[in-house]
Amino acid sequence: MLFLPLSEQAVYLCRKHYQTMKTLKALLVLSMAAAACACSNGDVEKELFLFDVSDVKDVPGEPFALIAAATIDLPVAVGILDTMVFSYKPMGDANYYVFPLSDPDAAPHLACMKGRREDEPMNVFPFKEMYREDGDWKTYLFNLDRSRVLEWNLSKTLTEGRDIFDGVSFLKPDHAVDIIPSAYFHAGDGQILVIDDNLEIAEAAGMMQSRKKAPTLDLYDFQSGELLRSIALFNNSDIASDNWQYNEVLTPNVCVNPAGTKAFVGMAYLPDYCIIDLGSGKATGFKLKDIPPFSESMKRWYFKSAVASGDYIYALFSGAVIKDMFTPPEGNDVLYIIDWSGKIVHKYLLSGQYQDMWHDASTGRTYLINRGTGELATLP
Repeated sequence: MLFLPLSEQAVYLCRKHYQTMKTLKALLVLSMAAAACACSNGDVEKELFLFDVSDVKDVPGEPFALIAAATIDLPVAVGILDTMVFSYKPMGDANYYVFPLSDPDAAPHLACMKGRREDEPMNVFPFKEMYREDGDWKTYLFNLDRSRVLEWNLSKTLTEGRDIFDGVSFLKPDHAVDIIPSAYFHAGDGQILVIDDNLEIAEAAGMMQSRKKAPTLDLYDFQSGELLRSIALFNNSDIASDNWQYNEVLTPNVCVNPAGTKAFVGMAYLPDYCIIDLGSGKATGFKLKDIPPFSESMKRWYFKSAVASGDYIYALFSGAVIKDMFTPPEGNDVLYIIDWSGKIVHKYLLSGQYQDMWHDASTGRTYLINRGTGELATLP
């Protein structure tokens, strides 16, 4: 089992499956690519970020007991709608397997079937949220086929027992380079926010070379597919070393407020986060004070996952040293409650390690997922 953050593992598996559609050599080169450059620990934020970062004082933590909800077969990613679990396992005939939260051992209903009809997607990235529109719960499905995005009606899919898609969009401008998202979100008023990893593949010296540049937050109109705004947060440099690649340092965990006007970005491998105004593109940055800083010699998980719940951000935080990609880190996680001005409101001390979160907007319940055990736990 890979002990990457769940969002990264989902992207890893999607890309692995995507190799059948793209050049195998290019993606192998991507996995091995590294540049030779070092960055100074003392000036990491100045080197990496295009926005100013202010120190924010950590707050005292208080012990917090979660409530066990269920134990499920180990998923890559999870979505929960009221009483139903959407388990993302893209290597079979379907992308999602749906079963009751109260009976995880029940025979699952297969959903988001693969390519049997023209309108069915093959390879999709896991969704991170659901939204309500015209009385139905929906989500966007990002399909790798020409950067196609499907509007998946989850309510009707559950009631009719078959996949119901209400709309489709092809994100522009020209599809010359496929959009490779690490996450994507409904941003209100028919807009979709895509965190694009900006993968470039080109032939050089007779070999396919690939390079992952700094991710951007790109806002599209769903109906037309037009790019409305591209928000660059990071310097597009070649900062890397034997232990770190630039794209690893800049792994963001993102959530969007219910109104679709603001985004939170918590850095997976840096003790930094920012709040972004999606209308203006302005980012306000924060760095947790008295937290071990970035170090090339000692890789740590910081922000593992984040979800938006009304007026607050729930951010799962670790700070634990990463030994290797197969070994779970030691220690206990922290759950930060942050408001949309960036202020830390509460700090809850958890027992054990979790890898991802899910906020079920239909019930208002927030779940944490332990990938090592398959445990789902909820906040009281």
